[in-house]
Amino acid sequence: VSLEVGETCNLTVLYGNEIVYLDRVESNWAYRSHLPVGSHLPLQCTAAGKLFLANMKPAARRRLINSLTLTRHTDLTITDPRTLEEHLEKIAEEGVGHDAGEFLEGLVALSVPVIGENNQVCFVIAIHAPAVRKSLDELRQYLPGLRHAAARMASSECNDTDEEDAA
Repeated sequence: VSLEVGETCNLTVLYGNEIVYLDRVESNWAYRSHLPVGSHLPLQCTAAGKLFLANMKPAARRRLINSLTLTRHTDLTITDPRTLEEHLEKIAEEGVGHDAGEFLEGLVALSVPVIGENNQVCFVIAIHAPAVRKSLDELRQYLPGLRHAAARMASSECNDTDEEDAA
């Protein structure tokens, strides 16, 4: 997918109250963000983190959100729990996570879930780019490829992941 889009793709997993990058395929552009494998990122302001939150059972999601410190990373970061809940409901309906400069100013991202055998999100595949190069709407054209990669990864039952398919 990264080659098709020409932007960075990553694979994340939920780890407590944050996400962790398991794999990452960097774009060939000089202008890109530096978030290496193993990076821990917040849930409430990343495309992947919001997708994990959106797919939780409502009571569990509320408990987790209420336990989080909703730190402002940019002027666009959602820091109000109610507003975040409303935002997550829309993400749950669409099945796609998004970040339009909420974590890093000028960075846009889209994410899709990798659904396991138990019908739970076990991983999230995301793509991100500087907004000066691609808008969030422009990234949406790559959703079929992201979903295809997620389906291929899910077919391995979220046990033996094939990160090459994801990225």
